[in-house]
Amino acid sequence: MNFRYLASAMFAITSVAVFIACDDDENGIVYQKQTFPIGEVTWKNVTESDKAVITELINNMVKVESTLFYMGAQLKSTSNPNYYAYSTSDTATWVGPVITVSMPDYYIGRYEVTQGEWKAVMGDVLPTGRYCKIPEVERNAPWYAETGLADTIAAYNISYDDAVNFCESLNAKTGLNFHLPTEAQWECAARGGRYCQGYRFIGSDDYTETSWCYSNACAQGQSGNDYGVHRGGRLKANELGLYDMGGNVAEWVQNSYYKYSSADTVNPPLENPRALAGLGDTLILRGGSWTQQKSVYYCPANRRKFIRSSYSSEESLHSAIAYCGFRLAL
Repeated sequence: MNFRYLASAMFAITSVAVFIACDDDENGIVYQKQTFPIGEVTWKNVTESDKAVITELINNMVKVESTLFYMGAQLKSTSNPNYYAYSTSDTATWVGPVITVSMPDYYIGRYEVTQGEWKAVMGDVLPTGRYCKIPEVERNAPWYAETGLADTIAAYNISYDDAVNFCESLNAKTGLNFHLPTEAQWECAARGGRYCQGYRFIGSDDYTETSWCYSNACAQGQSGNDYGVHRGGRLKANELGLYDMGGNVAEWVQNSYYKYSSADTVNPPLENPRALAGLGDTLILRGGSWTQQKSVYYCPANRRKFIRSSYSSEESLHSAIAYCGFRLAL
């Protein structure tokens, strides 16, 4: 094995990067090590253009500091932000008891994964749901996948398996351990972590300030300037500087559905065998999307069941994931 060492100062967002370039002639592998605040990256067979895109993705991972938070809670409270539970009339899906969760440090994406990031990581592999209709809005504005196609716009038409495959491909290119956030990680971040202000919705008491939803991205029809899926960063961020957790595309989380209990206190469900990642028939989507009309979809505790076996055909399954996307955790 031959080694070539190169040190270079790079003005990434928060760090000076140190490079070590290496060739494994025997196995035909070219890789390079680079240090970021989130850890050491080992680049493997990545083009310079794709590396630039993935570097920006890495630099947009936001640290969520360890904290206690109230999972499954809603509404403001002066003494305990976001402590009160949902009433049965507030949500279509039972969210469980209010539990106090001890969350260790982790990282989560500032933005939803974009179409440009998808291409940089997945190459020519297309998302499962490409060219699917969205039944909820078809009566108002018939359309197919092209509501917004650009490298900076959130990736959509993404199935759960698509999102997992993206993480695995990204990890192979970087040597890191990206994954979908657990429900607890997603909700902790949506609430603002230790900086939670107790807003009724994600990042605001007015969900249209932070979320692309039916009223600001769909109701005006296909001729509207803001119709469809958007790039991140146009609306107000939440307390952690995260964008579009309330709405734009609905976001997959890592675990299958289960009714958590008061015994679940440390980042459920990673430590809970009842909710092994993605192994159940019923998966979970968090946050609203640009097509949803009910305000409850934009609340931090709302969880929506996605039951794979309930779709009778491939076409119906693809239509069901037309407004689905994801963000990364680490």
